[in-house]
Amino acid sequence: MKQLFFFIGLLLPFFSFSQTEKSNKQPVDTPIVLKNVSIVDGTGASIQHDQTLIIRNGKIATIGVSSRVPVPPGAKVIDLSGHTVFPGLVMMHEHFEYREGSDFAHAQPVSYPRLYLAFGVTTVRTAGTDHPYVTINLKKAIDEGRVPGPEIHLTSPYINGDGERFHRNTFLGDAKVRTPEDAIRVVRYWAAEGMTSFKAYSGISKAALAAMIQEVHRLKLTITAHLGSVSCSEAADLGIDNIEHGFLCGTELKDSTGKQIEGADNPIVQALIKKLVNKKVALTLTPNQRSNLFSDLELEVMHPHIREKYQKMKPDDPYLKTNPGSTKGKAFAKAGGTLLLGSDAAGNGRIAGFTNIRGIKIMITDGFTLEEAIKIASLNGATFLKIENRTGSIAVGKEADLLIVKGDPSKKVEDIENVEMVFSNGILYDPKVLIGAVKGLVGWQ
Repeated sequence: MKQLFFFIGLLLPFFSFSQTEKSNKQPVDTPIVLKNVSIVDGTGASIQHDQTLIIRNGKIATIGVSSRVPVPPGAKVIDLSGHTVFPGLVMMHEHFEYREGSDFAHAQPVSYPRLYLAFGVTTVRTAGTDHPYVTINLKKAIDEGRVPGPEIHLTSPYINGDGERFHRNTFLGDAKVRTPEDAIRVVRYWAAEGMTSFKAYSGISKAALAAMIQEVHRLKLTITAHLGSVSCSEAADLGIDNIEHGFLCGTELKDSTGKQIEGADNPIVQALIKKLVNKKVALTLTPNQRSNLFSDLELEVMHPHIREKYQKMKPDDPYLKTNPGSTKGKAFAKAGGTLLLGSDAAGNGRIAGFTNIRGIKIMITDGFTLEEAIKIASLNGATFLKIENRTGSIAVGKEADLLIVKGDPSKKVEDIENVEMVFSNGILYDPKVLIGAVKGLVGWQ
């Protein structure tokens, strides 16, 4: 069940919204008509212009050419000429914590749910956490309509090894496993607590990872990994479902000098792509590039301590880590592989919502079309989560999970940032209200 809220609609004064941030009302029975809008439906199909979309009881009831779609009696009509509608984003590498150069993160149960929603992220899969019970209880609060936020699919804490080789890639919140028996015990515990996905981290041994995968699959759940000590090929052979950060494969894609192999034409890269596709391993890209410092709005949502730190930095400061989009990813997708998208918004300049939208822009810069990038950011994720029958694309009968921007990103990609409205399960949210509620909180709560 998704969140059940109303927000003050500054752009839609004819709606009767609660004067508080949240209420437990169900989606309105009154039909909502979005007229004269362009639609990117999330399936990869070309953008369709001059469309009308009707929402009834939280679901998409009608889609068609505006001149052919009658307006139901008593409907609330919103003229969206000059706007584009996308499916709500389904993002697959998300966090509800913020880490600043530390081996421990601050939980973000207040700011991050609102920021994800403000930028049209209506569904997330977490990707490791130092605060598992925070995310468990946050999911419950959102599902019950007590706080605003996206639908959350829970992933375990980071399950890591305890060896020396990758000892720097550890967090205080890690579940450390030394043996296959340790790995099985940890999987069973967190599965019992409600986790439906598991995250192995870079120091885990091959034997422990093998045991994890076997136990996770016995429970009919899924497992992903930020790899390091185990290569992508080895993980694929063990039966892993998903690999994080694209082609982050330890030393597997490095040449004899230790330099990363660029591009997709190298035979080593081609062989790996073929294996991953054949083994049906999905790859999650987490692109983030920064040629300048933060926007004014990003700075405003930061806690003063964090904001001051970034204001003192220069654009080329190495602390502003860059994780570019993978050019290998396009070759992987072309070969039939499943690409997913996430923000990895866990600190170091990556903030929920802002980084999700930036990731889509980078995908397009890397050569994906708008329609391809949106499919990766919506329907692909929903399909991986096995919820594609109800969300992930714009289709009659599906939940009204919608991201509405001013402009046409197919002509000007920057328009994807102009988010004006978000619907989640037919409930309308005003991004300005959501963002306004968390100014000064990121990095603190």
